[in-house]
Amino acid sequence: MASKKKLTQSKKNKLLGRACIILLTLTFMELIVAFLINISTKNVLKNQYDVVNYAIQLRDASKYLTSEVRGFASTGDEEHYNNYYNEINNEKNRDKAIAGMEAIGISSDEKEQINEILTMSNQLVPLEEEAMAYAKEGNLEKAIEYVYGEEYNAGIREISDKTDAFIANLDKRLTKKEQTKVVESVIAEALAFIALVLIIRNVLKYRKFVSHELLSPMFKIEEQMKEIASGNLSADFVLEEDETEIGSLIGSIHKMKQFLKFAISDLSQCLDELAKGNLDFKVSEGYVGEFIAIQESLHSILDNMNEAFSTILKTAQNVAAGSDQLAVVAQNLAEDNTRQSDEMDTIIKAVFEIRDQVERNAEQAEKSAKIANEAGASLQQSSEKMGKLKEAINQIQVSAEKIGTITQTINDIAAQTNLLSLNAAIEAARAGEAGKGFAVVADEVKNLASDSSEAVQDTDKLIDEAIQTVRDGTILADDTMEAINQVMVEAGNTVKLMEEVSISMDKQVRTFETITESINQVADLIQSGSAVAEETAASSQEQSASVEALNEMLRRFQLKERK
Repeated sequence: MASKKKLTQSKKNKLLGRACIILLTLTFMELIVAFLINISTKNVLKNQYDVVNYAIQLRDASKYLTSEVRGFASTGDEEHYNNYYNEINNEKNRDKAIAGMEAIGISSDEKEQINEILTMSNQLVPLEEEAMAYAKEGNLEKAIEYVYGEEYNAGIREISDKTDAFIANLDKRLTKKEQTKVVESVIAEALAFIALVLIIRNVLKYRKFVSHELLSPMFKIEEQMKEIASGNLSADFVLEEDETEIGSLIGSIHKMKQFLKFAISDLSQCLDELAKGNLDFKVSEGYVGEFIAIQESLHSILDNMNEAFSTILKTAQNVAAGSDQLAVVAQNLAEDNTRQSDEMDTIIKAVFEIRDQVERNAEQAEKSAKIANEAGASLQQSSEKMGKLKEAINQIQVSAEKIGTITQTINDIAAQTNLLSLNAAIEAARAGEAGKGFAVVADEVKNLASDSSEAVQDTDKLIDEAIQTVRDGTILADDTMEAINQVMVEAGNTVKLMEEVSISMDKQVRTFETITESINQVADLIQSGSAVAEETAASSQEQSASVEALNEMLRRFQLKERK
């Protein structure tokens, strides 16, 4: 009998994954159903409570009407009368209770029972109206006979019995419906629990699959790959190849180890031959995939080394032949460089003398430019002070003119004072003996006016002389300012010229420094060339000996025969 084919890990993973998804879907659906059943059960319980309450409300409303009509018939109190008709016309609790039960939902039998109760209640209405009519008239005894009579009592008992029976049947029906919903909820929860158990079982099975068929071999594969990465290709690998994905991976690792061992062995053999100096051997042809590049590289290395060593042999022979000629040329070059070095020393000395003279001229030009700048600054300050002096003279002239105006005013005041003293003297003369003291004062005032007039005339004369002097000073200041400005222009041109000379001298100094540096570099090159020539002559002799040693060493290598 043929062995059963082993499932691959991917197929097992798909089957277990699908089973988990199906079971999760079923569990979710069962939970939804259980949730809906719970909601339905709660609605049933609420409806049961509401319907029973409406039925009780219907019974209580009927009892309330009976109580109020009997209270009015017994006492004649208008409040009972008003309460009765308020319930009938406004409150209508019986109608509200019936409407509430119909809105929730009642059976046709239950509706028929309600209609029967209402019919019986309506049959008592004429008796209640007759009783209240008698009570209105004050005939309470007749009213009591109606509402406490046998006919009315029998109707009330029958309505009460019918109502109690209706409530009991309604409660029984709703209780049965509630029990049905509870059973449905329990069944749904049981199914959900069974599905959850199946999910847990499937998860455990999936965990076992992952642990034994995926993780365990993967850990061993990881250890083996670490050994390979560390360069150990001889480590034990107990896993065997099979038809699964992991088995295929294991087979690939075995093949990789075998090939790496082959490649390392062949490379070691090739390197041993190269170490022995044997360049005439063949590389194995067992390389595959990207390792073919190694095989091609080995072929290329062998070919290039054979070609390189052949070329080196020929080059060494040519180098040996030219080394002697190079030594002669290098000796001649060293002698020429020595002669040129002596001539360059003379040139450098002359250039240094010229550079020193230019530097001295540049320093003198810089000092002259500095002195010229200082003189220009002094002239600028003198020009500014002359400007301020001119402004002061102008101000003095303005002040003198104002003083002239003031003296004119004083002169006018003196004339008025003199006229006043004359009038005072006339008035004193008229007064006679009594005006003598006033006449003395008038004379003093006249003398004061005369002195003031003379002082004002002297002051006007001095002011005129001062104004003329100020005008002369102004003209002199203008001439001086013009002369200073002309000197400043000439000084500025001189400073500019001196600065240009200084800049030119600086450029010449830098130019001679560059020339000196270049000459020094040329001298260094000549000296270096002379030293190199001498070293070249010595190296040529050493090179001849080295080439001979190289030829001796190359003869140890076994090269391929060139076609």
